[in-house]
Amino acid sequence: MTRFKDWGERECHGKRVRAICIIGTGDLPELAQSKKLFVNKFHQNFHPYGYDCLEELIANRTRDIYLGDLAFDSRYYGTLGFVKNKI
Repeated sequence: MTRFKDWGERECHGKRVRAICIIGTGDLPELAQSKKLFVNKFHQNFHPYGYDCLEELIANRTRDIYLGDLAFDSRYYGTLGFVKNKI
């Protein structure tokens, strides 16, 4: 899917709550390289700088696409099953 989540399949650099990784600042390098469109799960009071940094990354990428300094490559999303097999 297009959601970055961890239910135990990768190392969590934040903390685990009921087997779900609560994203922390240590998870940011992997998030920055991910093609996922959404993230599950941040907690407002846990590593708030992680959320702030991700928000800034998204704002910078949006600006760069608008200015023509970065191109959005949609090919990955077109290969996803729920996109290819839509009615």
